[in-house]
Amino acid sequence: MDKPGNKQPPAKSSNNKEGVSQKVKHYWGKIFEHQEEESAELAVLVQKLDQLEKINEKVNSIAVNMERMGIAEYVEMLHHPRRLLWANFLIGLVRGFGMAVGFALLGAIGLYLLQQLVLLNMPVISDFIAEIVVLVQQQLQAH
Repeated sequence: MDKPGNKQPPAKSSNNKEGVSQKVKHYWGKIFEHQEEESAELAVLVQKLDQLEKINEKVNSIAVNMERMGIAEYVEMLHHPRRLLWANFLIGLVRGFGMAVGFALLGAIGLYLLQQLVLLNMPVISDFIAEIVVLVQQQLQAH
C-alpha cells in the first residue's frame, strides 16, 4: 500500500512525451509565425518610410525652388494692392525715363552720323540729309 508521504511520480508514457513534444512544436510554430508576421509588417513599414523620405526630399526641393523664384514675396504683394500699384507705377516711370534717354541718345547719334555724311559731300544724299538736319535744328531752336 501506498503511504501518504510516499507518492511516486506517475509513470511517463510515450503518449505523454509525444504530447509535450507536440505542444512545444505548436508553441514554437506560433512564435515563428508571429516573427514572420512581424517581419512582414516591418518590411512594409520600411517601404513606407522610404516613400516618406522621397516625398520629404521632393517637398524640400519644391520649397527651395519657390524661395529662389520669390513666390512668397509675390503672394505678399498680391495681398497689398496699394503696394502693388505703387510698385507698378514706379516701374512704369523708370521704363518711360529709360525709353526717353535711349531715344535721345539714338537720335543724337543718328544726327551726328547724318552730319558726317553731309561733310563727305555726297551729291544726292548730302542735299537730302542737309534738309533734314536743318529742319531738326530749327525745330530744336523753336522749343
